[in-house]
Amino acid sequence: MSGAFSRARAVVAGAALFASVGVWGCADVLDIRTSRFLAEAGPNDGKCEGTLRVRVLYDMTGSTRDVGVPAGKGVVDHLRAIDAAGGIRGCRLDIVEGDTHYDVESTLAVYRDWAKRPEWNEVSTLFGQGTPMTQALGPLAAGEKKLFMTTAFNGELATPVSSDHDVGVPSVNSSFAEATVPTRKRSPGYPFVFFQGTDYTTAARIAMNFIWKLGAKRVGFFACSTSAFCTDPVDGGKTFLGVLGNTKVGRDLAIELDEDEASIEQKVEAYLREEVAHAAADATYVPVDWIWFGNTRATLARLGRALARIHQRVPLAPKIVTDNWGLDEVLFADCGEACVGIHGVQPYPVFGDGSASGMARLVEIHDSFRAMEGLPASTYATVQYVYGYVAVATWRAAVEAALDAGLPVDGENLRVVLEQRFQQRSIDGLATLSYSGLDRRPQSTARVYMLGASGRLEQVGQPISISLQGDWLGW
Repeated sequence: MSGAFSRARAVVAGAALFASVGVWGCADVLDIRTSRFLAEAGPNDGKCEGTLRVRVLYDMTGSTRDVGVPAGKGVVDHLRAIDAAGGIRGCRLDIVEGDTHYDVESTLAVYRDWAKRPEWNEVSTLFGQGTPMTQALGPLAAGEKKLFMTTAFNGELATPVSSDHDVGVPSVNSSFAEATVPTRKRSPGYPFVFFQGTDYTTAARIAMNFIWKLGAKRVGFFACSTSAFCTDPVDGGKTFLGVLGNTKVGRDLAIELDEDEASIEQKVEAYLREEVAHAAADATYVPVDWIWFGNTRATLARLGRALARIHQRVPLAPKIVTDNWGLDEVLFADCGEACVGIHGVQPYPVFGDGSASGMARLVEIHDSFRAMEGLPASTYATVQYVYGYVAVATWRAAVEAALDAGLPVDGENLRVVLEQRFQQRSIDGLATLSYSGLDRRPQSTARVYMLGASGRLEQVGQPISISLQGDWLGW
C-alpha cells in the first residue's frame, strides 16, 4: 500500500438558495497566480466575445450535503478562479449557484426560476450533481440544448440515445433461496449530459474484481433503495461476480441515505444473526464476509460504528468495500477507528495526491478561497472536491476547443466538441476521458483506497481497469 493523503476534517454547508458569484479581479487575485489559468493562446487562436454564463446546482442542505458541498465547491471555486484570471480568451464568466436539497422538486423549482430570467437564453452550461436530479433535468437541458456537466456518474446517464438491456441478476432472497432475477435496464438517453468519473456500475465491477482477488467468499449488498446511484451498481456487481466465479452473491439490505444509526444497527444486527443461524443450519452455506456499500460517507460512518458494536455480540465481522461517495478524507473524523480498514473505489487521485500533475493547481485554488472565506485549509479538501474541479476543467477544455474551431460557445457546439475531440483526453493530469456520439462512459479505471490506522487514505496497488462491454451501456 502506498500514497497516504489526508487534508480534510470539516465540511461546511453553504449559502442561500441563490448566490451570484462574480470575482472580477486582475493579477494575483486571492493570492492565486492568475497567469497559470490564462489560455496559452497564439495570435491565430480563437477569441471569445461576450460573457460565458453558467449555472451550478449542488446539495447544500439535503441528505447528501456531506459530500455534495465539497463537490459543489470544486465546481464553483474553479469557475471563480478562471474568472479571476480574466475568464477564457476574453470572455468573463457569469456564475450563479442553486441548492438542490437533494430533492427533485426543489431542483426543478430552481431551474424554473432561472429560466424566467432575461439572461437565460445565454446560459450555455449547467453544472449539477445527484442522479435523481440529473435524470430530471437531463431532458430539460436537451430540450433547450444546454450542456449539462454532472458529477453524478450513474451508468444510465452515459448513453446519449435510448438503450434497453435484459439482464439476469443473481440474487438471494430473505429466505436464502437463490435465483436469477430477470431485470430490464432502460435508459431514455441523455444527449446533453456528460460526466467525467468512472460510472458507478463499472466501479462496482472493479470493486468486485478487487475483493475476488482477495478471496471473498460471499458479498452482501447494502445500499439505498431510492436512487439509481445506489441500485444500479448492485446489479452490476452481482452479475460480474457471476462472471468471475467462486465468490457468492449474498442478500440485499436497504440502508437509506438519511437513515439514523439506531435503525442501521438494528437492521444490520438482525441480518448478521440470520447469516450465522443459516450457516449453522446449512453446512453448505458460507456467510457474508464482505459488504458492498452503496451510499455516502455520513451513512457509512454510521454503519462502521454500528458494526463495531455488533461484532461484540455477533461472531461475524464482514469487511466493507464502498463506492466513491462513501470513502473519503473525512471518514476517519466522522467514524474513528471503527472504520479503519474500509476499502473504496475512486475515479481520480484523492485530494492532495502530488503524483497527479494538476493537483498543485487544484490545491492552490482550494486553499486560496478558504483563506478568503476565513475557513481552515482542510475545509472541503476531499476527493469529492476533485470531482467538481475536473468537471470544470473538462468544460474549459471544451470551450477552448470550440473557440479554436471558430464555433460560438453554446450547448450544442460544446456537445459536438466533446463527442468529436475528446478521445483519451488528459484533463490536467487528473483524469483521461473519452466520449463519442454513442457512448459517454468516460473511463474504465478506478483506484482502490483503504482507510489506514493513521486516519489517512492509502492507495492499494495500482489503478484497475476493465474492458467496457457494449451491453453494459446505459446502466
